[in-house]
Amino acid sequence: MNPESIATVLDLAGRALLAYLAGSLSGALLLGRLYGVDIRTQGSGNAGGSNALRTQGWRFALPVVLIDTGKGALAAAVIAPLWASNWPVFDLPWRQTAAGVAAVAGHIWPLYFGGRGGKGAATAAGVAGALLPAALLPLAALWLTMLLISGYASLATLSAVTALWPLLVWLGPDPLPAAWHGLAGMLLLLIVYTHRANIGRLLTGTEARFRRPFRRRPAPDTPP
Repeated sequence: MNPESIATVLDLAGRALLAYLAGSLSGALLLGRLYGVDIRTQGSGNAGGSNALRTQGWRFALPVVLIDTGKGALAAAVIAPLWASNWPVFDLPWRQTAAGVAAVAGHIWPLYFGGRGGKGAATAAGVAGALLPAALLPLAALWLTMLLISGYASLATLSAVTALWPLLVWLGPDPLPAAWHGLAGMLLLLIVYTHRANIGRLLTGTEARFRRPFRRRPAPDTPP
């Protein structure tokens, strides 16, 4: 391998490392230290937005989701093109793929928190939004619709990440960069892996639900 090829590989690896370190900054765990709580000991034990909402409320969960989404966007929109004019690099879609997957991996297995992080959905959404902002609204609408219909946050997340590749094909550039096909596939594999226990509970009917907003409440008993 010639020096330029080595430099190119090292450049891609360096971006992936930076994105992994950024991804390791878990919103739930950083805020938890400020509030004196570790949500990995509460609820589902997941250090992510859904468990933060269930156990701490929306005031805690909202900044968690913003941090986790933001670091995915940071990886794809800032770390991926960084130094591009001064260093031999893969083309931008490959850099975005490496950085995006590394950021999600950092969220799942954070360096700073003993490798126990969240499930990566919000960070994956940040990556997708940085690649193709037009996909964010359909993904959010699908997630919310599935949550309202089913009450299962895990099913909503799995539905949204499954829809990412078709949305990239539909709304993205033509032809879609080959690296983006790979990115959508790797994000799907990671999210399915982190939701494997949820999938098992969905199949057995034991998955925890959010309260379904459109479910009719039973009428109160009336005195005879």
